[in-house]
Amino acid sequence: MDQNNQPLPGGPIDRKLLRSEADKALFFAPKLDVWILATTAKRDAKIQRQARLLDAEHRLAGRFQVLLWFWDDYVTWLNAYSDLQRQYYDQIGIRNARDQDRLILETIATAFHRPAFTDPLGQEHFDDFLQALKDTQAALRTGELVDRQSRHVIRKAVGGWRYLDDPAWKAGLKDLGR
Repeated sequence: MDQNNQPLPGGPIDRKLLRSEADKALFFAPKLDVWILATTAKRDAKIQRQARLLDAEHRLAGRFQVLLWFWDDYVTWLNAYSDLQRQYYDQIGIRNARDQDRLILETIATAFHRPAFTDPLGQEHFDDFLQALKDTQAALRTGELVDRQSRHVIRKAVGGWRYLDDPAWKAGLKDLGR
């Protein structure tokens, strides 16, 4: 959660958030048939169970259907339709697992090609070097590389090393991401 008690992008969804957002949707006009909480977070079996229980509760009360969609659900759904793949993936060049691996590895390579790693150590401030290490570890884990100054995402490949398809690359990068 952020300083305003709002969930961070890609952060976990909890039971309280699920219920409170579904309660807000009860007042939508016109009345909803289906309500979907969509998130970029990874699948979570506990919150999926809570969503199914909330859905059953809503259906018994004659309310809308409750669904929970994680990022993995979007990827699976998009990959099931070749027309959608062409429409959305042509711009970024991902057509198969090898393309996804390339994007992840390019993001990781970019994370290691930063001034903190290429400047002579004596010219780099300790705090900057430490932040570059933390940012690089985060890029390995999440696939998201942020600018050191602005903290804005400068490169993104969903999932980091865990989403690599090639077993050799995955095994090789596993220890770096810890």
